[in-house]
Amino acid sequence: MEKGYKGRNPYRYFMMKGKTLAALGALGILGVAAYSQGAPTIGQLAQSMKSQPTSWTVVVGANANAADVVGASNIIAALETFTSVPTNSTLNTSNLQVQIQGTIPVIQNSYPFYYPSEPLYLGNALNKVVQTIQVGSGSFTTNYNGQQTTYQYNAYVYPQGSFSLQYVQPSPGQSAPVVALASNTPTASPIALTITFSPALNLTQLSQSPQAIQIFNTTYYLVPSSNGNYINFVPAAEVVTLNVNQSVTFNGVNITLQGVAAQYSAGSTTSTGVPAAILNVNGQTITVQVGAQYYIDGVNILVVNVYGPLSSIVTTTQQGAVELVLGTSGYQLPISPTPANVLTSTNQVLNNVQVQMQYTTPNLIQSIAFTFPQLPEIGNSGYYGVVNGQTYTLPLFNYELTFPQVQIPASNSDLIQIQASLTSSGATQFTISYPDALSGKTYTVTIFNNQSNNTLQAFQQGYVNISSTLYPYYVGVVTYQQGGNVTNLTLTAGQYFEVYNPTTQTVEIFQVQSITTGANGVPQAMLEDVISGQTFTITQGNPLVVDNGVSLNPVAINTTATTPYINLTTTGSYNQNELILTAKGPSPQSTPVIVLSGLNTNSTNVSIAEVYPGYTISSDAINLTLSASAGIANLTSSLGFVSGSVSSGATTTAYYLDAAGTYAQLVSSTNSQSLSLYIPLTPVQYPLALAPVGSQAQQEVVNVGVGQTIPGTQLTVTGVTGSASSMSYSQPTALIGKVILDSQVTPSMSNLIVVGGPAVNLLAANAVIQYVSDMNATLGQELQAYANNQSGYVYGSELQPVLQQLGINFGPGMALIMSSTLYPNTLVIFGWSGSDTTQATQLFANYLVNGVDSNVFNNATVVEVNDQQTVNGYPAATQVQ
Repeated sequence: MEKGYKGRNPYRYFMMKGKTLAALGALGILGVAAYSQGAPTIGQLAQSMKSQPTSWTVVVGANANAADVVGASNIIAALETFTSVPTNSTLNTSNLQVQIQGTIPVIQNSYPFYYPSEPLYLGNALNKVVQTIQVGSGSFTTNYNGQQTTYQYNAYVYPQGSFSLQYVQPSPGQSAPVVALASNTPTASPIALTITFSPALNLTQLSQSPQAIQIFNTTYYLVPSSNGNYINFVPAAEVVTLNVNQSVTFNGVNITLQGVAAQYSAGSTTSTGVPAAILNVNGQTITVQVGAQYYIDGVNILVVNVYGPLSSIVTTTQQGAVELVLGTSGYQLPISPTPANVLTSTNQVLNNVQVQMQYTTPNLIQSIAFTFPQLPEIGNSGYYGVVNGQTYTLPLFNYELTFPQVQIPASNSDLIQIQASLTSSGATQFTISYPDALSGKTYTVTIFNNQSNNTLQAFQQGYVNISSTLYPYYVGVVTYQQGGNVTNLTLTAGQYFEVYNPTTQTVEIFQVQSITTGANGVPQAMLEDVISGQTFTITQGNPLVVDNGVSLNPVAINTTATTPYINLTTTGSYNQNELILTAKGPSPQSTPVIVLSGLNTNSTNVSIAEVYPGYTISSDAINLTLSASAGIANLTSSLGFVSGSVSSGATTTAYYLDAAGTYAQLVSSTNSQSLSLYIPLTPVQYPLALAPVGSQAQQEVVNVGVGQTIPGTQLTVTGVTGSASSMSYSQPTALIGKVILDSQVTPSMSNLIVVGGPAVNLLAANAVIQYVSDMNATLGQELQAYANNQSGYVYGSELQPVLQQLGINFGPGMALIMSSTLYPNTLVIFGWSGSDTTQATQLFANYLVNGVDSNVFNNATVVEVNDQQTVNGYPAATQVQ
């Protein structure tokens, strides 16, 4: 938009302004309605676009630059999404889609390291989960001495093999362990980046025909230095072409082209010199050769091309033009087959970033490989890496490896606690508390040492009354297994037994309340499910089917014996030395199964196995040993506790974390030990991604079909309840011919979307003049006078102060989206520069399709867009009117 900023061709926009819209002419001839009659809101125009997309036409200027054409394509693409016609079709339940909101965190322009195809769990090496990630690709064509060569380039990020997900204790005695992406190799960095070229990049051709490549959604210019020692590698915020005496303002710095020159080596005026630009930057004159860069006042200037009548005699000319790449940083890549430090444009070493080039000769570059600084040590652990909740920034590329905060223990954990202690009488006592599978209540299993025979015996609070003698009733176990052997269990009144179903991974505990003869003379027994509280009357020969599907068959009920008993049979096995508990319910939650084996001996083993539907971690069982001897409470573990412990007086704490996220704390003191196990309901994953610096994750709505797994989870959609209907859509209508030039517009037209600034689009100029005139007649006349002297165009330097007087900010990085009465139903989108226009069209297209910033656009007639500020990944939008 600024006068002088027009693109690569130095004369395209300054010598073509004589083209006018013959069909239009002055504003008064247009026959348009007065703006004061009221422009429609942008929301009203958007609704019309959605309901009648094919009736709308996008208008670009006859002098439009490439950025305006890209902006027009953004609008057309958005309109085409509304041309699909929905039609009802026969319901197919296999194709039903379930909409899930807030399941997937999405960062705009990010590159996931594993998600959503591969989970990353503790112990995984990064290079085993992800091999390579493509972060850029494309092609460009050089033109050297009339010969054109097309190059294909690809940019890849790949993880280093030494880095894996670790559980690290950073400072023993000071802090608890953390999860980190770490390596014990101090010189390694977690990722590297390589750019490949096919065929090998000829730097001689490139020096005469500089090119740009896209990496991480950023444009970088490649320009070899004149001395052949390095390649200038410059991120482009703006690319401008200036004629002599024309200027541009970037980041508050004013740059004016004073002339072009042919610079000679010292003492030589006979050979052709190196073309250079003579620039005035904020009042300071500098000379920069083509292919060189200069950093001044926070702005990096790369001279890409110099145009002008330069000769071996004339060293400076006031005719010509230059092409500049502007940004806030620039870099020099040494042409070296061994790792060499990357330098900034001011010859400073860039944060230990190194580059290594593969070539057949120094002039034919096959690849450029970047390696990045090593990661800091985590405390004094001997591991180097990124701790969860931190980021690792890739210098130069302004992207970072993000490692979101991981909650340890997991927030959805079930807590199992095991404690070993001594009673006041000196007896050994162990307690195991856990959330029961069926009831959800927390129960406690207490295991005492029977000091008379030095064996461990168990009872459950809530199931068996605590005996004053500490000798509890014995709890027997029946394990049900389809197709197994028949098992007999003989029980008397008051005894308890447990049924465990490994298929459903659930348990139930029953008490035999009474064994009597019923009124009809038939022997019966009363059973109580002590978890649910239900009671059952069971008679001989009539099987009882309990809640988890297990059948108990009373083959004999004897009421005449000295001690009445009931004989039950079930399919499975019976182990008098085992107690099997299920800590939580079935799929999709985890079901930690607690098995106590070796009861009635002096050493009981506690095994806790994590069971996740569809997911298995090898060697994930936790094994503990409870030892009984007079005056000693001993709890030992097979857990791989991290080395070192946190000490506080006579108490020590050790930690453990397994691959699924089970977190353990073992606290030991003089008289007791306590193990706390936090077992997550679903396995814990550790999301890693490459994302722009400072970006934040947003929630995305996903559609998942029946039978499909929800991305980012271990959950699978098995069906949809309730009524449902299906809808199919026709193919979108291609809006071919719906982009026209401003010279093709006729007075009878309506439904226009005008793209491009008033310096290149006469309709935009007329719309702006009309708007300003309606707001302030004097300012409108002033702006019309500017246009009359410039074939109907208005430049940014002229428009900026006028809009400022109306309270509208307009300048570099800014754009305006406004409705207009220039024609019935007209929307105008333009920016200070072509790239600003492109950003504004992208924002409007996302508003149209996805409702982005609808609270700003719906009731507005003028919206200001600042593409140097982002909100939720989009340029900031502010309603002006």
